[in-house]
This record gives sequence, structure tokens and C-alpha cells, in this order.
Amino acid sequence: MMIVRTIVLGGLVSLFLAGCGFHLRGSTPLPIIGQDVYFSSKNPYGELEQIITGSLDSAGVARVEKAADAEVSLIINGT
Repeated sequence: MMIVRTIVLGGLVSLFLAGCGFHLRGSTPLPIIGQDVYFSSKNPYGELEQIITGSLDSAGVARVEKAADAEVSLIINGT
């Protein structure tokens, strides 16, 4: 009985998401591709920072070590 409930609930959720127009999207091209980017954060090993650096690296964005050498600077000042 529990399996039937799970299947029915999963089906209803799927229908709801399809009905509201939700769909997964591919990666969005970044407007900074081809530019040198300086990225800095107070917590360089945090989860958000790892996601951002991974996204920049996978998009082929060139990161530089100094802000003066960059065309674009991305600085996170929060904790």
C-alpha cells in the first residue's frame, strides 16, 4: 500500500510541475566568457565559492590572481 501511495504522489507532483511550466534548463552562457576575471571572497573554501569557481572554470573563464589584471572583478564580502 505504501508503494502505491508513493507512486501516486510522485505522479501528482510530476503532473503539477509539468502543468505549471517548470522544466530543467541547460547551462546559461556567461557574458564574461573571453574576459579575464578576478574572484575574491572572505571564505575562499566555502560552498558558494566552490560552486562559483567550478562554474567559472567549466565555462572556460580565465581567472587572474590580481584585480588590476582583470577586466571583470567578482568580490563576495559576506560571511
